[in-house]
Amino acid sequence: MTTMMMTTTTMASRNDQEAEQDKQQQDVVAEIQKKLRKDADDKNANGFSNSLLRGVTIRSYSENGNNNIDSNNKAQLIVSFPVTKELSNGFSLHGGAQATATDLFTSVLLYQKYRIPSVTSDLHVSCLAPAPIGCTVVCVCTIERSGAGLQFASCNIYREEKEELEEKRQEDDCSGVVVQTTRTKRILVGKGLHTKYVLSKQRKKGFVGGGGNNSKDEETTTTTTRRSRL
Repeated sequence: MTTMMMTTTTMASRNDQEAEQDKQQQDVVAEIQKKLRKDADDKNANGFSNSLLRGVTIRSYSENGNNNIDSNNKAQLIVSFPVTKELSNGFSLHGGAQATATDLFTSVLLYQKYRIPSVTSDLHVSCLAPAPIGCTVVCVCTIERSGAGLQFASCNIYREEKEELEEKRQEDDCSGVVVQTTRTKRILVGKGLHTKYVLSKQRKKGFVGGGGNNSKDEETTTTTTRRSRL
């Protein structure tokens, strides 16, 4: 009886912790969504930025990525937006829009995680498949590696498609019934890699994994020797 009560108490405590974590993540999602909506009205934004920010929806944010795809237990941000005429080259998502999405959303993720200002050092995007006007695109942004000097993030860009499935079910009277169901599948459209240079006055050597909990920083000391003239 005592063991059962302890087990029940432990499960209840774990459920409370998970509920609190979910609430915190929902608060972060709402915070990021509000900021991006505000940035969409920024008159200084140009290129594809305004169109992306106006239509973007934050789907999830996770410090460890346990509940998301392509995460490998790394911090992750998932966003989606519709492919509009402004974001296309006439029929599909523009390569420049993919680069802008990679730049914007990985930067949001990195700053949300570390709260350290940084600038782009390298940005690379591979366009793999079309994303026609009118479809929904999902960006899965992941922190790959982060250190005191450089930060590395990736952005997998997918298009969503509805797929109808037919399933034959056998009834008790031996009659066959065909049931149609719909599922959403994701097709990889592009892969983006973003390297950022950290703007920080205090620098340390070493790198931190995507989760940020395995850091082994090594402090460096600079010694200046002054030689007086004889």
